[in-house]
Amino acid sequence: MIKPKALKKGDKIGIIAPSGVFGRGLFEKGLEAIQNMGFLPVWNEEIFSKTRYMAGSDERRKTELIDMFKNKDIKAIFCARGGYGAGRLLPLLDKETITSNPKIFVGYSDICFLLHYLEQQCSLVAFHGPMVAGDLARGLNPYETELLSRLLTMTKPLGKIKIDNTGVIREGNGEGTLTGGCLSIIVSSMGTPFELDTKGKIIFLEDTNEEIYRLDRMLTQLKMAGKFNKVKGIIFGNIYKSGEEEQFIEMVSEVFSDSKMPILYRLPAGHGGGAMTLPFGIRVKIDGKKQKIEFLESAVS
Repeated sequence: MIKPKALKKGDKIGIIAPSGVFGRGLFEKGLEAIQNMGFLPVWNEEIFSKTRYMAGSDERRKTELIDMFKNKDIKAIFCARGGYGAGRLLPLLDKETITSNPKIFVGYSDICFLLHYLEQQCSLVAFHGPMVAGDLARGLNPYETELLSRLLTMTKPLGKIKIDNTGVIREGNGEGTLTGGCLSIIVSSMGTPFELDTKGKIIFLEDTNEEIYRLDRMLTQLKMAGKFNKVKGIIFGNIYKSGEEEQFIEMVSEVFSDSKMPILYRLPAGHGGGAMTLPFGIRVKIDGKKQKIEFLESAVS
């Protein structure tokens, strides 16, 4: 895997909108958060373009993304928000330009299309993390801020971290490359050249407080497609609706009744609360009894 260069104080971070539209107010609050971390946000006014529910045409959004990778002054790329539209860009992207200019890339939700593209097509570590007009605008807690900063600036492995309030559905240990993201996005990519490779992976799965039957349907589809056959462990985010934890545990236990891999849930990352940053493409260990994740290598170089 290619590891992007670590950030330093004063570095420029390019902001792009490869998916949906967003408000200027939240966007500006997110920019302030980046500045408070010691970095300089850079963006083009065309980021506020609108084509139906997307932040401008496919060509505009694709060009913005590629131009940020080409720009030698830009050391990292953060996405403004998710929504819809990133998947439409995948056939248009220039893999050679990206691999020749590897950079930190941060986002989640619809942006998972791009995270998987970078990880699988470009062999580049990518970051499932907070977005400018979303979590950064609302404000990260001290732990989330520290984790984001350490992952993007440290060239040594982060080591073991214990996640408070994370639950255990099945105990056990697993080791593999971390990947995953938004469950509905992963399902949407099935049957395309960009579907998620899960072999030997620790899979993180989250979504927007979905109904239990919808989660059941998506997990069952992935299982029947063989996507969980060689998985080393699963970590769910806050993926289900409030008050439905018992049903969720029961459903997951049934779907994976023929598996012995460790399964954790309630990791505070993604849509359901919490903005923990996860680097996709690096090796990790999970301890299903002690509820710990160990980062075995750095995410940046």
